Amino acid sequence: MKKKLSYFSTILFFFSSMANGQNIWTQKANFGGAAREGATSFSIGTKGYITTGNNVGGVGLTNDLWEWDGNNNTWSQKANFGGTPRQFSAAFSIGLKGYVGCGKDASSDQNDFWEYSQLTNIWTQKANFGGTVRNQAVAFSIGGKGYIGTGYDANAGVYKNDFWEYDTLTDVWTQKAPMPVAGGRAVAIGFSIGNSGYIGMGDDNNTLYYKDFWKWNQGTNTWTQKGDFGGTGREYSTGFSIGAKGYVGCGNDINPGFLSDFWEYDTISDLWTQKTNFGGTTRYVCTSFPIGSKGYIGTGYDGVDRNDFWEYSTTSDSTNSINSSNIVNTFFIYPNPFTLQTKIKFGYNVKNTTLIIYNSSGQIVRQLKNISEQEVILQKGNLQNGVYFIQINEDGNIKSNLTKLIILD
Repeated sequence: MKKKLSYFSTILFFFSSMANGQNIWTQKANFGGAAREGATSFSIGTKGYITTGNNVGGVGLTNDLWEWDGNNNTWSQKANFGGTPRQFSAAFSIGLKGYVGCGKDASSDQNDFWEYSQLTNIWTQKANFGGTVRNQAVAFSIGGKGYIGTGYDANAGVYKNDFWEYDTLTDVWTQKAPMPVAGGRAVAIGFSIGNSGYIGMGDDNNTLYYKDFWKWNQGTNTWTQKGDFGGTGREYSTGFSIGAKGYVGCGNDINPGFLSDFWEYDTISDLWTQKTNFGGTTRYVCTSFPIGSKGYIGTGYDGVDRNDFWEYSTTSDSTNSINSSNIVNTFFIYPNPFTLQTKIKFGYNVKNTTLIIYNSSGQIVRQLKNISEQEVILQKGNLQNGVYFIQINEDGNIKSNLTKLIILD
């Protein structure tokens, strides 16, 4: 009993720390490749990937791919992106695969589209992006579908507002409702939360940069304008989501000037809150991705191309108090957040495994026992919308850190 009480107290301490989250930037190991701007990125599990971009005055346009391992803070070079060297491409991830397409190479804008397998380290060309060639588009994924929209078709000199869905199972692109902005939009930011995507900021070659912000609902295929971005209107900023909140920072505004301010968007209140400035120099055309409860920003241009890489934490590291040498963090939850169901995929052989789900008070609200498959489906069932935490237990031993799980409408 004493051991159980001690562990439960640790759980409660962890949730308390989550509620009183930190707001900290920590510099990590420099990006492994040449300094660059206009790169693109995605994350799979505990690893992040940065590819393409332009090293001005140096190697020029690139197509190398680099993997950052969040467990040991190291970079390793992987198989080169399958397309031509380029900048301003678009990327997202679904399950254990990353997808990269479009962008501008040395000759023109492109619409080719490629799939990267984390397991095999192989790129495979897929069906071309459904719209016209373009660069500076936004991309994100929702569940098993990927999305690319907006951008600039330099071949035709046209700013775009069209929006397309990619089905990984059929390798087919389907056009969805366009973003409702006159004149199109390029160098905007985009991310997804739950069953919705968000796009905002950017420019359409007018003298002013935008700060409007829009939500797209996957279920209804409709757009709704939300509260304006909290900072100045801007282009070439970067953004990602962590749980039920979005984060946007850096970029270039009308002043002109490079920026380092950083903002949090709350989907519930539809409000923006300024957070601690990005830890590196003021800059634009950097790239970012989330891993778990943390976000990462790296590379970019501040007068010279950069290769530094930074971690943003909204939580404390109190989980270290329950870490031990037998803990493995090799399970992936997607989508997360989710609405009706989500998949949990294990990265190692499981046997008689139990998944424990806690609410924000540290109480166990559900257990999935005797799991022996590599992938299980978690149904929402009677769980209310909100924040939960999930953990692996095998034969009474903790086998993972607490991982946030979010259920949204």
